[in-house]
This record gives sequence, C-alpha cells and structure tokens, in this order.
Amino acid sequence: MAAEWPELAAAARERRRELALPGAAVAERVAAGGGRLPAGLLELPLLQSLELSGCAALRELGPGLAAALPALHTLVLSGNALGPAGLGAGPGGTMPALRLLDLSGNGLEELPAALGGAGDAGPAAADGDPAAFPQLRSLNLSGNRLRELGPGLARSAPQLQELLLSGNRLRALPAALLPPAGPAPFPLLGRLEAADNELQELGPSIAALPALKTKLHEDICEKRTAATIATHDLQLIRGPLTYSVQPPAELKITPLGRKEMKAKDLLRQLQMEAEEQRKQKKRQNVSGLHRKTTRDLFLEVTSDTSLQTCKDVMDTLILKIAELNRFTVENEEEDSGDESDAVCGSVAPSPNAQQQSSPLVLEQVRVVDADGNLKVLYPSKTDLATVSSLLAVVR
Repeated sequence: MAAEWPELAAAARERRRELALPGAAVAERVAAGGGRLPAGLLELPLLQSLELSGCAALRELGPGLAAALPALHTLVLSGNALGPAGLGAGPGGTMPALRLLDLSGNGLEELPAALGGAGDAGPAAADGDPAAFPQLRSLNLSGNRLRELGPGLARSAPQLQELLLSGNRLRALPAALLPPAGPAPFPLLGRLEAADNELQELGPSIAALPALKTKLHEDICEKRTAATIATHDLQLIRGPLTYSVQPPAELKITPLGRKEMKAKDLLRQLQMEAEEQRKQKKRQNVSGLHRKTTRDLFLEVTSDTSLQTCKDVMDTLILKIAELNRFTVENEEEDSGDESDAVCGSVAPSPNAQQQSSPLVLEQVRVVDADGNLKVLYPSKTDLATVSSLLAVVR
C-alpha cells in the first residue's frame, strides 16, 4: 500500500480548494506509484485548482480524475513526462467545470477521444453527445510531439477562447479538425498559436484576425481604454443596426455562447476569468496565422473618447488587414497560381481573379441619427488615401 502524502492529507484536513505540488520534490513518490498521479488526489472533491509541473516521473494521469474532482476548473500539468499517449483515455469522463488545461512541455504524440483525438483511447464524441469540456476556455498543448489533433476538438470544447499549439510536429491543420459545415466552430476563439511546427498547409479553420486584434488592443487602443475592436460575420447581420445607450444597471447583454446577463455582471465575470488566467501562466508571443473561413466581415470600432479615435483605429485595422491580404494572395500565387482564399475584409477580395494585386474590397457605411441625418460616412473620399492601391472601396 502506497504511503500517504502529507501534502494531500493536509489539503483534505483543511478542505483546500487549491493545491500546487512541486514536481521535483515529489518525483520519487510519483515514480514509486507507477508514474501516475497519486490516488490520494481522488479524495479531494472540493479541489478547484491543481498544479503538478516539472515532474520528470509523471508519465500518465491514471483513471478516475474527472469523477473524483467535479469542481476542478484549473489543471496545470506542464513540463512533465506525459507521453507518447500519456493521457490514456483522458480524465475518464466529462469535466464540466474545467476552464484551463495546461499540458505544455510534455511528450504527447496524440490526444484522447475526450479531447477530440482520433486515437483508440475510447469512442470519439458524436454530434449529439454532451461536450467533455463544456466550459474549457484555455487549452495549452505547446511543446509536445503532436502530429495531428483529431476531428472532434470543436465538439469537445465548444467554448474555447485560447488554443496554444506552438512547438509540436503538426504538418497541417486540416478541415477535418472541425465540423464540416455550419457557423464558426470556435465562436469565442480569440487566440491561436501554431508557430514552430511543420505546417505545410493551413486548413480553412484558422482564424484570421485574433492576433492582429490583440496587438491593436494593446497598442493603439491602449488596452481597450481608448477604443475596442469587434469583428462580425457579415452574413449573420441584418441591417440596419440601431445603437442606443442605457444606464449600466439596466443594460443587458447576450454574449456569444452565454446566456443573457446584466452588463455589470458580465464585466465582473470577465475580470475574474482574466485574473484566473493571469495567475496560472505567462502570456506568450502571438504567432501570425492569417486565414479564416469567413470572407465577409463587418468591422466595428467603438470609443467613448472621440470620433477621431475610432477613425484612427479603423484606419490602422484596415491597413493591417489589407497588408495581410496582399501577403496571402502573393504567397498563394507563388505556391499554386490558381487559389483564391484571401484574408477577410469588409467584403471578399476582388472577384476579378486575373487582377494581380487582388485588393481588399471595402464597403462604405453610413451612420445616421434617429431623424435620418448623416453623422458619419466611412470611408470618405479623403480616408485611407495613402493605401488606395491595396483597397477597392464600394461607395
């Protein structure tokens, strides 16, 4: 019978919600237990956050984790020796509360079916099955040996906001990774990293703008205090759009993928989620992958500072998108000479396939007040004049 771990006994006695085990200090005990997580962990049902990193002896999770820790929202197992198939059948069930899963710096070569993998570790989730990780927001798989992700990640983690894949052996991000039809499979995805892989082609699942929006929000938008950028699938919007102002206590919002709530409650929840992620890991550099299945986008910039601030941010955003569009088109011409999958803009790239420059097509919008009086026309004839060679404006 394995000896009781004093750290686990203390956590049970004190009814702890958080537990961090130093990997180097517990490596010998993990090795004695067969390279698995200690069985005593399964007797801590109140645990919400668990970290065991830097343990060279930890080779697999072991069974029963999901059922034993139903309240777990943060699981950090970075820098261990999980692999090649160290997740086995995964956590052994759904984890309804899990929001952050960090498996970076291991030796994983495949993912279990619970994470959408195509391996033999249990049946893959069918379309009608409940998601294994319905609340998962951040998944860090960087620094492993993954060659593919499998077809069902979108079904397993539909609320994913951050997917980190850098430093693997991925050769492609195929369309089979995501459901073949319907709306964007990761509607909340705001960050995708896939640098330092062996990518030879990029499937249509790659989001086009998250990295660019993140950088602009940090810089010209002054961490969203000066302005905020939003991008929407134009095909899902029915105009005209009406903007109104309400007191904070009365304003209600239906965020994408969530139920209706008061604005102040949403703000508080988002602040808590951001703080939780900040505590768990350092931010990494954003890589540049610039494709998206959506061809037609509605771009929106809002600010309580001034109209000029909105215009300055929009000018910069459109310029960057146009540059990405030109880069993508030029590389496609070099690679195949006949593909036509461009980066998104206000509408699709120019339909004239023989036009070598393939400028981004931008549709002019009008903003009027309640009486129909024109307030803003963008882009006007004087806007974006310095980059006219990259754009075609429909007025």
